[in-house]
Formats: sequence, structure tokens, C-alpha cells
Amino acid sequence: MKPKFVFVWITFLLLASCKWPEYVGEYYSENCNMLERIEIYPDKTMDIRYYGMDFSINRPLRIKDNIITVYNRDTEAVEYEFKYENGKLYEKSGMDLHCVLTKQAKNQTK
Repeated sequence: MKPKFVFVWITFLLLASCKWPEYVGEYYSENCNMLERIEIYPDKTMDIRYYGMDFSINRPLRIKDNIITVYNRDTEAVEYEFKYENGKLYEKSGMDLHCVLTKQAKNQTK
């Protein structure tokens, strides 16, 4: 019984000490024509939801400093490039000009 308790305790401590990167979370459009919502996951993937679509598209990311680059899995082409700054994503690739996405706080609902 004691080894199980120690294992559970160590697992709990490891999970409690994990902290996701600052950019992980859900973002909503402020001034976008195509992007409605995106969600960035700790495994460096992003779900993209466009206006008028009932589903999200999952894409891999490459992150360097505060630049987040979104790639198409099939073609390896760059789809979007965002600059992360103070809880906001600024679209820099020119695909959706002047697009800003704001991070949603965990206790808020949209």
C-alpha cells in the first residue's frame, strides 16, 4: 500500500509543478476577417476556427522567441505567422490583415 501512495504523491507533485508556456490558451478575434478563434496547445499544435465553419482545423506550430509560425501538415507551407505580445496574437503573415486575437481568461465564457 505504501509504494502506491508514494507513486501517487510523486505524480501529483510533478503535475502540480508543470506550468504551460505563456502562449498556450484560447484566443478570440478582435479585428479579423477570416479567423474566429484559435486555441494553442502545449504540444505545439493549434486549432484554427474560421468564420462560417462548424469545425476547427489542427495545424503544427514552430515557435521561436515570440513568433509563432503555423504550417500546413501536408505541404509544409506557412499558413500564418503571429507575434505573441502581452496576451495577444498579432497576425504578421498578411493572410488576414490587421488581425488581432486576444487570449480568453479561463473563468470567462464567450
